[in-house]
Amino acid sequence: MTTLLELEDVHAFYGDVECLHGIDLTVDDGEVVVVLGANGAGKTTLLRSICRLVRTDGSISFDGKEIGNRNTYDVIRRGVSMVPQGRGTLVDLSVDDNIRAGGYVRRDKGVEDDVRYWYEVFPRLGQRRSTSAGSLSGGEQQMLAIARALMSRPKLLLLDEPSLGLAPIVVRQLFDVLAKICAEREVAMVVVEQNAALALGMAQRGYVLEAGTVAVTGAADRLRDDETVRRAYLGY
Repeated sequence: MTTLLELEDVHAFYGDVECLHGIDLTVDDGEVVVVLGANGAGKTTLLRSICRLVRTDGSISFDGKEIGNRNTYDVIRRGVSMVPQGRGTLVDLSVDDNIRAGGYVRRDKGVEDDVRYWYEVFPRLGQRRSTSAGSLSGGEQQMLAIARALMSRPKLLLLDEPSLGLAPIVVRQLFDVLAKICAEREVAMVVVEQNAALALGMAQRGYVLEAGTVAVTGAADRLRDDETVRRAYLGY
């Protein structure tokens, strides 16, 4: 496997406050990596660091090139996309306009094909393409946020709490679709998630953060089955 993303000794800061303390993390091409931990452990800050939304020290390389000194637009253009916590849909625009906004960095002729593809993956969005995004249910908005993020055809998709606020049956359907997307589109994913059991079931590897450091890392099935890890860090 080829390493797609590598963080080495990454520290992250909000103003003068250091929130990540020397993070090492790797993601291979097409791999799903889940990041777990309690609230305040640094999970969202980790994703924001990759996207260059916070100040960092240390090395962040993507697809063989250093991106720790790049701006957010350049990181997106190189093949990283993010679904933020809270989804970030453009509520006053239609579903169709939201999806098309995700392809704004593209200059190829495949945009229309991809719009049709995402309506096939998420039929409910196709049925509501002219509806304002703000009128969608929580599950529909999450589908829209994912489709919009993938319109840029990223090599790496970052997802921050995709199950937040959704009914259990919707969460299960959403994770099934994410697994399908990863396989069909060969998209690597870093998933920050509170539902540890579900996320580990989709991932190949996991990292558990505690107070801005990596407390535990390993194969997803090992973390899922390790009773000590479950009780100490995963809460189930």
